[in-house]
Amino acid sequence: MPVLENPERLAELRRTQLLDSPPEESFDRLTRLASRFLNVPVALVTLVDEDRQFFKSQQGLPEPLASTRQTPLLYSICQHVVASGEPLIIPDAHTHPLLRENPAVSRLQITAYAGIPLTTGEGQVLGSFCVADHQPRQWTPEEIQLLQDLSASAITEIECRLQADEVERYRRILQRFRAPLAELRDHLDTLSRAIARSQDEQIRHFVQPAITRVEQLKKIEGELADIAPRPDRDPQSAASTTDLRRCVAIAVEMAQELRQDHPIRLHIQRTPLRISGDATALQKALLSLLTTATNYATATNSIDVRLQKEEGEAELEVQARGRSIPAADLTRMLARFHRAPCESPELRRRGGVGLETGSGVVEARAPGIVARSVEGEGTTFLIRLPLVKESTQSGAAGTE
Repeated sequence: MPVLENPERLAELRRTQLLDSPPEESFDRLTRLASRFLNVPVALVTLVDEDRQFFKSQQGLPEPLASTRQTPLLYSICQHVVASGEPLIIPDAHTHPLLRENPAVSRLQITAYAGIPLTTGEGQVLGSFCVADHQPRQWTPEEIQLLQDLSASAITEIECRLQADEVERYRRILQRFRAPLAELRDHLDTLSRAIARSQDEQIRHFVQPAITRVEQLKKIEGELADIAPRPDRDPQSAASTTDLRRCVAIAVEMAQELRQDHPIRLHIQRTPLRISGDATALQKALLSLLTTATNYATATNSIDVRLQKEEGEAELEVQARGRSIPAADLTRMLARFHRAPCESPELRRRGGVGLETGSGVVEARAPGIVARSVEGEGTTFLIRLPLVKESTQSGAAGTE
């Protein structure tokens, strides 16, 4: 089946709710930066549908395209980025066998083109972050790296929409789940008391596992409620302090429940490690990181999670032995984590995601997190978060 017509890709695209949506500053800022720093007349965030391309953001398109923000696929160069799932770097489209007959080349004067796939964490390519010039141009490695960084920021914005949809789905599931679970728990409690009075050990042998499992489900239900916050949640709670140990323990427990085939070993210090930030957002980011790590770990190896205090910061190390994680996936993971964990102005000032690749080694860095993935060995994530200073911990102790 052609990639463009893949129903899973199209479903993911529609879940973003970005098709035919109005321009937004969060995307326009990225295309303006691309146009300015790469000195190009055209910069686009393009979403490729099954029969058209839609420009979520555009700089430099002529009218009426600047207003309609879409074209048939006949004009689309970005469709080739989606089809291959790889960057498409073209110095001169007039000499390129794939593009020289494309109307965008002859009618819109698109000559040089560089496009980076917009790939979700689920591996679906939704479109392309691209730039174009009206003259032939040799794209430098530095320019392509900048374009990849901007593309990573764009996909982070897109995945925020997907995560919002996921949170709403969690909330609906919880609403349907709570009442029957509570009723089942009441029935089992009544049955358990009856068994205790009758002292029938054979019946107890069959009923007790069900009671234990319901208690486990009740605990998971409470943890899911933390992950899917209520709509009326106080926005100020996002700026509270929380004990990082609890966030990590919850994320590990939920990841283990989801992926029981990979044991997750948690090594954690006893003293509190309080950070400033949104505990639920941090739990979601850690859960996403852990579940992705298990996807690449070999079945025979465990995931090791270590949390300790190091030089005034909380240091969290996640080690997954097995396959290496591709550079694009690693960049998206770090960009997603960077948005979640804390409110520290110091981390925000340090910038975005950087990527270095070598022979069989990929190293990605974002404020507060470094990931190193080695072919045949696996991946290690090292996360460092500023701790709340001791002078303020006593005053914030009740804010969790």
